[in-house]
Amino acid sequence: MSLAEGRAPRRTAGNRLSGLLQAEEEDEFYQTTYGGFNEASGTGRERREAPQSGNGANPAGTGPAL
Repeated sequence: MSLAEGRAPRRTAGNRLSGLLQAEEEDEFYQTTYGGFNEASGTGRERREAPQSGNGANPAGTGPAL
């Protein structure tokens, strides 16, 4: 039995979390080291290019070599 199982829930738990999230500053490390991150469009359909191989195989990687 853990300590949390026998404890009654606190009504004040998480009261300060929304304030902390609002006051959170952007992390400068990622802006300077990696050039920053852009928010994704949220469509979930990002396009990926198929790797090109020079061995004469089908570029899509499916089916027999041409």
